[in-house]
Amino acid sequence: MCASGIRGQNAISQSEPTQPATAATLLRMAKTPQQLISASDLKRRVGESLILARESLGQAQAPFARTYGLAPNKLNQWEAGLYYPDPQFLIRLCADWGFTMDWFYRRVLAGVSVERADGLRQVASENSPEHQG
Repeated sequence: MCASGIRGQNAISQSEPTQPATAATLLRMAKTPQQLISASDLKRRVGESLILARESLGQAQAPFARTYGLAPNKLNQWEAGLYYPDPQFLIRLCADWGFTMDWFYRRVLAGVSVERADGLRQVASENSPEHQG
């Protein structure tokens, strides 16, 4: 029996170090091929989520970047999916506007404020191919 009082191979002893989950670890944990996503695809998806979030706020890229103390080209690189956005920046957007980290990384609306979710849906429908054609 380990220190936690749990028996069996699923028990984790107090002396075993636990490692934080990395993006690569999380990607390997996908259960089906449909759940697998490459790091470059994830960066692109996070960038697209950032664009939708910014547009749902009615903000242009350069003024939005300056509001958060960013160079406009930095925000552009994040939105283009070239780099992951700074987590502290995303946390600040979540706190300021009612988004969630799940929205940015997984496009899950659960937990996003109703007002923000409605804005995101509206921008997404306006950007859809059916609406543009």
